[in-house]
Amino acid sequence: MGKLLGIDLGSVSLDAVVIDEKSGKKIFSTYTRTRGRARQKVKELLKILYKKFPEGFEYALVTGSGKEVVTEIAEVKGVNEIVAHGFASAQILKERGVEKTSIIEIGGQDSKYIIIDQKGPIDYVMNELCAAGTGAFIDVQADRLNIPIKEFAEMAYRTENAPSTTGRCRVKFYKNPSAVS
Repeated sequence: MGKLLGIDLGSVSLDAVVIDEKSGKKIFSTYTRTRGRARQKVKELLKILYKKFPEGFEYALVTGSGKEVVTEIAEVKGVNEIVAHGFASAQILKERGVEKTSIIEIGGQDSKYIIIDQKGPIDYVMNELCAAGTGAFIDVQADRLNIPIKEFAEMAYRTENAPSTTGRCRVKFYKNPSAVS
């Protein structure tokens, strides 16, 4: 039994987690915005990981839209996000005795709705028309307004007058920011 490494390289961020296989506890995690420098950020992350965990990892897996960048640089197996979310969630379902659940994942390039049972993903749907409602768009708007993304998310959660959204590509800008508060 050793340490398990998971890496997610998306269009906006590079995330990593290390779990102690025996206890199941998280012993390391990081979130880094890539700002268009994915290769550089992956190399920086790997230096940190090799320094912190010189003994290596029992198993490593990478997912995300940029998984190929990581697999080119390091010997890490890549898997798509639906499979990663599905099988990780299936483990939790088994542990909790829950038959079925679903996940909504909003990434930088797309959004997914995944149905999962105790064996893994059953079905999914994802947007294919536009990235206007995905994480990268939201992240850029928060940055343009000079609001940290966590605060931006908290503001959205508290709103009582949220604009409606559709499955079509549409972004509506208001000249007066008070129009959406």
